[in-house]
Amino acid sequence: MCPVLSADLAAAAALAALVAASPGAWSHDRTLSDPRITESSDLVVSALHPGLVWTTNDSGDTARVFGVDRSGRTVALLHLRGAVNRDWEALAAGRGAGGVPLLWVGDVGDNLSQWRSVRVYRVVEPTRLGDQDVAWTAYDLRYPDGPHDAETLLVDPRTQRMYIVTKQLRNAAVYEAPRRLRPDRVNLLRRVAPAPPIVTDGAFSPDGRTVALRGYFSAWTAPSIRGPWATMAIPLQPQGESLSWTPDGSALLLGSEGGRSQVWRVPVRVGSASGGAVASTSPASSAADGPTTSRRAVASSASTEGTAAAGSGGGTSREARLLLAAGAAVAALTATVSRRRRRGEGAVRARRPRGRRTP
Repeated sequence: MCPVLSADLAAAAALAALVAASPGAWSHDRTLSDPRITESSDLVVSALHPGLVWTTNDSGDTARVFGVDRSGRTVALLHLRGAVNRDWEALAAGRGAGGVPLLWVGDVGDNLSQWRSVRVYRVVEPTRLGDQDVAWTAYDLRYPDGPHDAETLLVDPRTQRMYIVTKQLRNAAVYEAPRRLRPDRVNLLRRVAPAPPIVTDGAFSPDGRTVALRGYFSAWTAPSIRGPWATMAIPLQPQGESLSWTPDGSALLLGSEGGRSQVWRVPVRVGSASGGAVASTSPASSAADGPTTSRRAVASSASTEGTAAAGSGGGTSREARLLLAAGAAVAALTATVSRRRRRGEGAVRARRPRGRRTP
C-alpha cells in the first residue's frame, strides 16, 4: 500500500464507521514496537515458536522478515540476502517435505498493474531465533489475463496449494498456482473464483476448513477459497493490511501499517452452514493502549461483497453500500497516486535475482 494514502484512509474510514459499531469482545494482542517496522503489510503466526508472529514491510525496505513476540519486541530478523523487496505485501505459512514449516513471502504488490510476473520466496522457518541469514528459493508467477495488484497470498494447509487474491474494487478474483511450482520457469496462475473487493490480506484456518479475507473496513469468511463469502465486522485500524489465525483457530489476529502499529485479537466461532465466523460474546479485558470501547464482530450472511463474490444474488445491505463507498474512495486515491508516480518517476522495473541463494 502506498504510504501517502494513510491520511486519506483515516478520512475514508468514516464511511464504514457503522459497520463496526457493535460492542463486544475484541482485545489488544500486541504493539509492534520496533521502529524499523513502519509498513507491516502481512502477518503469520509461527509454527515453531509460541506467541511469535512474522511480518514484513512492503516496498522500500530491504529483503527481511521480522519475528515479533507477545511483548511486541522483535526477537528474530531473517535476511534473504540477494533477494529484492520490490513490493512485499503478503506472507503465508506452509509445509514442506516431512512437514517442515515454511514461510512464503509474496512480492505480489503492483500498484500500477504493470509487472509481467510476480514472485514468491520460499523460506524454511528457522528453529532458532535471532538475527540471521536464511536460504531461499524464488518462484515467478504470471496471471493468465494480464498484470494485477495483490496483497494476499494463501496456502491451503491440507493440500499446500497456493492462491493469490487480487486487490480490485471490481472484478477481484482468486488465482490458483500450479500444484508443483518450478523455480526454473514462470508458473502460470489460473483464475478460479471471484473475490470480495479491495482485499488486503487473508489466510486459511489451521484446519483448512475456513478461509478469512480482510479489507480496510471489514473481513469475509467462507468454507472454501471459492466462497460463498459472509461479511464480518472488524476493528477499525489506521491502515489495516494484515490477518492471521491463532494456532488453535479460535481467533483472528489483525494488524495495520504505521509506526508502533497495534495487532488486535478477534475471537471467532466457526460452524454455520455458510462458513461464516461470529466473534465470541464473552467480555474482553482492556489494554492500556487498547480501545476505550470493546466491540463484537457479527457475521453478515447478506452483503453486496458476499453475494457478488459468490455469484449467488441477493440484496444490497446498508453495510455493503458503506463498504463499497469506502472502497471507491480508496480506489480513487490510489489512481491519483498512480498518475503522480507515472509523471514523476515513470515505470521503473526492478532487477531481481532468480533461483536459490544460501547464506
